[in-house]
Amino acid sequence: MKSYLLRTIFYALILCFVSPDLKAQNQVKLFKDTTDNAFDISNWLSTVTGFVPIIMPITEPAIGYGVGGGLFFMHTNDFRRAAKEGRLNDPKFENISPTPPSISGVGGGVTENGTWVAGIGHMAVWKEDRIRYKIGAGGGSINLDYYGNFLLPNIKRRFNTKLFVITNEVNFRVADSDFWLGLGYSFASMDIEFEKKFDWPNLGFNKRNTKNGALFPTVIFDNRDNVFTPNRGIRAYIKYSYNDKWLGGTESFQSISSYALGFHQWAMGHVSGLRFDMKNTFGNPTFIYLPFLMMRGIPSMKYQGNNTALLEFEQRIKIYNRWSLVAFTGAGKAFPEFSEFKNVDWVYNYGTGFRYYVARKFGMHMGMDFAWGPEDFAFYITLGSAWMGL
Repeated sequence: MKSYLLRTIFYALILCFVSPDLKAQNQVKLFKDTTDNAFDISNWLSTVTGFVPIIMPITEPAIGYGVGGGLFFMHTNDFRRAAKEGRLNDPKFENISPTPPSISGVGGGVTENGTWVAGIGHMAVWKEDRIRYKIGAGGGSINLDYYGNFLLPNIKRRFNTKLFVITNEVNFRVADSDFWLGLGYSFASMDIEFEKKFDWPNLGFNKRNTKNGALFPTVIFDNRDNVFTPNRGIRAYIKYSYNDKWLGGTESFQSISSYALGFHQWAMGHVSGLRFDMKNTFGNPTFIYLPFLMMRGIPSMKYQGNNTALLEFEQRIKIYNRWSLVAFTGAGKAFPEFSEFKNVDWVYNYGTGFRYYVARKFGMHMGMDFAWGPEDFAFYITLGSAWMGL
């Protein structure tokens, strides 16, 4: 399940009823930035109190178009304090920072192919950003297509998985550095059923239940200048996942997930981004646990294997005031073993889009991406970076 938590805060502004702090509302212009009198939601995000209803579109091509909604709360106490003191209208006041806000939420969604999901989660930032903690739980019924594997990439069969997932993770900053060490645990229970009898090699089942209990340490380096829409810096992440029966699962295997994001600002509003992503699985897990290429324009699970590797490039160029254009392209492979890497074809994507600098004090852009893959077209509504949810 892909989290839309941070990507969908914007919809609370245009599609929902809000309950801003009345005292703060009288002191600031909620939807205008005093530096340029442009539309801006920084003050609104910083003064809203209580839980806010949100409506959002779902555009993932693997499950079809749909709609999601929920109740979310962004904990921005520093902003509320500044609003009550009348400092939010000061052009010099901003909160562009590598420190994310704490966020709580509950939500769900449904799509045209019969998929539905629901979940609840919380991300906390403690001790002046020395500890970060995430916890979440969710479930649903998801209809997807299985494309076989690297040997049979163009043959698909529809299957349904009814699932329940719970995960939690805590990360600790190393001294005063940009390094983090973490540890987490996740549990998933899935009932998988194919529409018709499905007896390809290494599957041999039409319906089964599988459980997965995983303990995972993490190492993170993050010196980005902004967690929403970075202009400079690097985020590097590696997670080793140990999955075994004594952790509550029915299968034993290991996996490594790693990625690196780099951003460089050539000039004001002209930013290049580079993403490298690799996932490796060791053992013989059920196909649902194997990694797949996660790239714009490519449906989830379409290109899947024991290993995946991809490289994606993105360029953002400011064209007028707060408006920017985006162009991106990438290539990746899903392959069984490293010895077979050269025998598997590259999968390419490319696309374009636009951004609007919607929340200056958070350093946040939003917009739309239009992406093409080898066989598919998709569009995505993006708040922050397209890679923010990794």
